[in-house]
Amino acid sequence: MPLNPKRHDPAPEGIRGALVVIEDRSAEKAGDSCPETAVFPPADGPIADMWANCGFYDTPVSPPHAVHSLYNGAVWIAYSPDIGSSQLGVIRSTATRTSHVLASPVAGMDAPIVISAWQRQIRLDDVTDPRFDEFITAYLHAPYRPVIYKSCRDGQGTPAASFWDGADS
Repeated sequence: MPLNPKRHDPAPEGIRGALVVIEDRSAEKAGDSCPETAVFPPADGPIADMWANCGFYDTPVSPPHAVHSLYNGAVWIAYSPDIGSSQLGVIRSTATRTSHVLASPVAGMDAPIVISAWQRQIRLDDVTDPRFDEFITAYLHAPYRPVIYKSCRDGQGTPAASFWDGADS
C-alpha cells in the first residue's frame, strides 16, 4: 500500500493537472532500489548518494538516482517503454536540449508520460499536449529546489544521448 503524501494538491504555478507532491521522507538517503513512495514514479522522497546523469536513456534509471537529479534542479521525463517512435523522438530531443533534463523508460506507470520536478508532477498522454513544454519550462531549475547550481553531470549512468554529446569534458 502506498504511503500517504503530505500534499497532493494542485501546483500553485497554474499548469492544469500539475500537482505538488511532498513525501514525508524528503531527501532521506536511499539505496539503488526504489523505496515505497506515495506517487510513482517519485517526485520527492528518498534519494541515492549520487544523482543520475541527465540526458536521454533508452534503459531504466534507478528512481532514487533520478530523484537526486530532481533535488539538483532537473526535470525527469518518465516515459512508457512502449511509447511510439514519434513521441520518443520529441522526448529525446527535449532531453538533449539542455543540461538538466533526464528522460528514461519507466514500466508500470498509469500514464504514457509522467514529468517530474522536485515536488511537482504531471501525467500526460502525449507530447503534443501543450503542458509538456509548459511544465518543463516552468520547473527546470525550479527556485524552490533544495540545491542551487548543482550539476546534472558526473553522476550515475550513461545516457544514450545528452546535452554534452560532442562537447569537451
